Amino acid sequence: MEIVPATPAEAVALTDVHVSTWRQAYRDRAAEAWYHERLAAHAVRDWSEVLRSEVARGGGVLVARCDGQVAGFCQYGPTDDPDHDPEQVGQIRRLYVRPERQRSGIGGSLLGASVDRLREHGLDTATLWALETDQRARDFYERHGWELDHGRTTQPPIDLRYRLQLSR
Repeated sequence: MEIVPATPAEAVALTDVHVSTWRQAYRDRAAEAWYHERLAAHAVRDWSEVLRSEVARGGGVLVARCDGQVAGFCQYGPTDDPDHDPEQVGQIRRLYVRPERQRSGIGGSLLGASVDRLREHGLDTATLWALETDQRARDFYERHGWELDHGRTTQPPIDLRYRLQLSR
């Protein structure tokens, strides 16, 4: 496995990983209408544009390649949360690993590499949002040292915010 910055040539693979993983992770965890609406939006996301804009704002997308194929990705950058300063707080926006490759260490490696990138940018803290009903994802983040910070969305489905101190 190698973890490297994603390239525009991998846009189709990023869409495939995103949609296939999202389909599995959220199917039974949210209202059907919301699930189908979000799934449709993910299927047409322009990953070439996501890569360009994320890099322009000081973040990036890392991919894990196994046997030459994209097995997962992690998108990171300055926070989008209005209650945090993007000069000090980074955010993990998306972390997805192909369903058949989960529980193999790929997610932890991608998360760790992305956190390292945020730390290298001089950020003090990182945050991420996890679906309240996705206990598997929440357990994963907690095993990697993330803690709930009491941030919570108000519209269903409910997301909970996690925080990780980056300063050493």
